Amino acid sequence: MLCMHHTTPIIEFNKILDSFAKMMQCPTAASLSHRLELKGSVPSLVTLNILINCFYHMGQITFGFSLLRPKILKRSYQPNTITLNTLIKGFCLKGRVKKSLTRILVMVF
Repeated sequence: MLCMHHTTPIIEFNKILDSFAKMMQCPTAASLSHRLELKGSVPSLVTLNILINCFYHMGQITFGFSLLRPKILKRSYQPNTITLNTLIKGFCLKGRVKKSLTRILVMVF
């Protein structure tokens, strides 16, 4: 799909990314997403939620949180309950609840 000359709707790539995520192939999903951006595709909020969830499952929720400002907020996407729940769940498992909630509230509101 990446080699095709026409643009494929982002929803089709989201299906592929989600499949990789469900198979616990999160590095592959992250790599594919990066390649899509290099080709000029703009990730949707769903795309970014899939990636945040991948980073959560890889134990790298801090990296998932780092997607929030540059890729979600700067594109004027409004983080939804999926975005916030995944981040909160990840930080709870790391034992960093208070600090993470404060950071999320400051960034979102």
